[in-house]
Amino acid sequence: MNPVDAIALGLLMLAVILGIRSGALPQLGGLVGAGIGAVAAISVLPTILPSIVPWPAGLRVGAILAVLFALIGVGEMIGARIGRVASGRLGNGFLGALDRAAGGIVGAGQAVLIVWLLGGVVTTGIVPTLERDAQTSVALRGIDAVLPPPTELVLGLGTALDQSGLPDVFLGLERLPADPVTLPADALARAVGERALASVPRIEADACTYRSTGTGVVVKSGYVVTNAHVVAGSRSVRVVTGTGALKAIVVAFDPDLDIAVLRVVGLDAGPLFFATSEPERGATGATIGYPNGGGAVIEPAAVGARYPAEGLDIYGTSRVRREIIELRAVVEPGDSGGPLLLTDGTVGGLVFAESRTDPSVGYALAPMAVAAAFAPALGRTASVTTGACLH
Repeated sequence: MNPVDAIALGLLMLAVILGIRSGALPQLGGLVGAGIGAVAAISVLPTILPSIVPWPAGLRVGAILAVLFALIGVGEMIGARIGRVASGRLGNGFLGALDRAAGGIVGAGQAVLIVWLLGGVVTTGIVPTLERDAQTSVALRGIDAVLPPPTELVLGLGTALDQSGLPDVFLGLERLPADPVTLPADALARAVGERALASVPRIEADACTYRSTGTGVVVKSGYVVTNAHVVAGSRSVRVVTGTGALKAIVVAFDPDLDIAVLRVVGLDAGPLFFATSEPERGATGATIGYPNGGGAVIEPAAVGARYPAEGLDIYGTSRVRREIIELRAVVEPGDSGGPLLLTDGTVGGLVFAESRTDPSVGYALAPMAVAAAFAPALGRTASVTTGACLH
């Protein structure tokens, strides 16, 4: 059994037993108090997040959980106390028995709410191994089908706990990957990739206290498109080709769609052209990227699905809707901004994220949306702000 499902089942059984013993009124009082505490936590977290984001991950987790448990716990205690006083006045007769019977139902409801809340927290990436189990949990998917994700809390926690710089592709649980599709032969993928390699440079960006690396696509002489999260908060950007590194300036920055356009004086690589229609399921080709800032890697790729996805911007602070391509391809940090190359040589998508549940699945932004976004920036020479740092 999935570990998250096992935990959820255990919580449910325990909650029903304890609910019968305590009665409904104390639990209802506790729920009301916990709800007030949760509202207080949601109100307080945004004020403390900016000051703790630079902390080490362990300290961030401890501080946030301390605030959550303190405010929700105090609220639950006060509410339950009031409920116990009211329950005691019912006595041991019919009303008391009815209160205890209803307590089992209320207990089950509490367990569902706890699993709902904790599931939202886990999917922010607080424990990567448990996050994968949460994404595939039958219990969480069942709850997610009925209840909305605990959005406001997840937004705040995601910003503080997940400092990977990768955008949240989905709001709530990740969509289950499509059925596998056939990948092209390695030789075909390599041939497709090698034809375009000169037009796919590595991107390096210095921002705050760290260096971000990614991949880019030459779309016009002197212009490269990449992901916004690669250059967010950057004070200097370089485009690295086979002949050396060139200074770049950011002339367009879209944290919602997650694209940025760079102007690179002296870049003489030829452009790649984005597909004028969306690739269909089963379309094959290759991806090119620079995993972890290393050398270029060409990977076989195939389109598994195409659909609109409700997710979050690169800062995890607002909802966005993107048209995405689900890929059967290995995507690693450093591949962001690289192309999905179709066999005809056109760009069928801009890689921007990896799956949190399946290492063989990645995500690309649909080509027509990307092309429409970068086209107005071609020809610009003035730099634009690149927002805040992500780490």
